[in-house]
Amino acid sequence: MASFLSMGRDTYKIPLAMFRENRIKLAKSIKSMMDESALIVLIGGPSTTRFDSDNEPVFRQESYFWWVSGVKDPDCALILDEDGKMTLLVPNLPEDYATIMGHIKSLEEWKELYGADDVGFTEDLEQILESRVVANNKATKILLMEGPNTDSGKTYDLAPDFKSSKLVELQDKTSLFPILAECRVHKSKLELALLEHVSQISSFAHSYVMRHLKPGMMEYQAESLFMHYSYFNFGKATRPCCYLF
Repeated sequence: MASFLSMGRDTYKIPLAMFRENRIKLAKSIKSMMDESALIVLIGGPSTTRFDSDNEPVFRQESYFWWVSGVKDPDCALILDEDGKMTLLVPNLPEDYATIMGHIKSLEEWKELYGADDVGFTEDLEQILESRVVANNKATKILLMEGPNTDSGKTYDLAPDFKSSKLVELQDKTSLFPILAECRVHKSKLELALLEHVSQISSFAHSYVMRHLKPGMMEYQAESLFMHYSYFNFGKATRPCCYLF
């Protein structure tokens, strides 16, 4: 199993242990605050296109999902059990997608890449949940993310709409959001190390821009210098990290 995520070459190696620690932290918090057994379901950011075209904007993962999983790909989901074990669910892409997208990862490759305990397809989410509920002898709640972001005033609304009446009866849309939000407030040592790295990159890039700016240059040229320095030296994955936590 891979032990880190990296863009290759000398780019920063993000330990998969950081995300495992986050999952265990969340599972323990849920256990301490709920009497019933619970399964957590999180939906990752969806792939989108620019209005009615087939142009796909640069994708950036939903922050809560990334904090728990480390998964940077769109259209994924996950199930987290009370022990912090993660079942990663990925899109079941047709083989001919490889013509445009290149190699289509197998389930085992997904499992290896992100250190998941189990893997499956997103289209089987309800079936997997129902089998977990049946297998669990204890009363089980299915915790979904829904709640207001107190900074932006916007509502987190990526919770799935279950078709199964059994799952609808078990769903809880109020408990998870405040618990997960609080978990992200206190950073682990591994998180702090990554944030320090990203802060250093930003500082280096700003210094690079200031050294190369000349009178008469435009703001977009300054932005180009900043992005070039960051991407060329540290990989494109560095830019989102500063706000994903």
